Amino acid sequence: MKNNRIRIAPLLMAMIILGMIFVPAVSAKDIKDDKKEETTGLYGLEMSDYLKEHVDQIDAYTFVSDEDSEEFDDAWSAYLQKAIEQKEANTKEFSALSTVEWDKSKYDFDTVSDGEGYSYMHGILEQDFYGYTYYGNGYTRADWDGSSTPEKIIQESIITIQGLSVSLSIPPGVGFTVVDNTFVYDADYTGQKDVTHTYSGLEAQTSYAFTDFDQDDEQQFRFASTSYTVTTHIDL
Repeated sequence: MKNNRIRIAPLLMAMIILGMIFVPAVSAKDIKDDKKEETTGLYGLEMSDYLKEHVDQIDAYTFVSDEDSEEFDDAWSAYLQKAIEQKEANTKEFSALSTVEWDKSKYDFDTVSDGEGYSYMHGILEQDFYGYTYYGNGYTRADWDGSSTPEKIIQESIITIQGLSVSLSIPPGVGFTVVDNTFVYDADYTGQKDVTHTYSGLEAQTSYAFTDFDQDDEQQFRFASTSYTVTTHIDL
């Protein structure tokens, strides 16, 4: 019995070594390539190579950057505008059973010190046999242009839909929650200078009538000893 154990031990060791040799290795390049494939861009619009280098898309709706140059700001602002125009064009299609009551969009801007806040809200109101349906998309953006980087950027966006017997719904992953007659988004980010959170697919329905549509955003730029806040408001 002792001799059998002596013979088996070298055989097991040889099998282990061979298994280690033939196990495929996962390289850093594979992981990096997978990360690139997850970058879908805003509303599916591909970013330029320059923006891909300076912008991190952390989920389908959120984009962050630690860059604050004028070149970056111009490139990112132009990209946002192009994506918005494409989205608005795509959402103008509607069912033959529905009538578009209106299609509206508005912007707002606020600034304090080196901090800037941007808001955009776009909505389409349709009517059919059952009542009215509102479809919304937009974004809230915080931009810090100072030499230092905020310890934390805190974003809050509240979209309020007023009307009679209104029901709200949101797509998965958009980051908002439904509280009574509002869509609420609240998040914070560390080590960034530019944070843009977008949304689409927000939906509100009523069998009677809507009375108002508002978006209220707040951006806080927090440092060790102070903080700056910008607020924006949109009323469609």
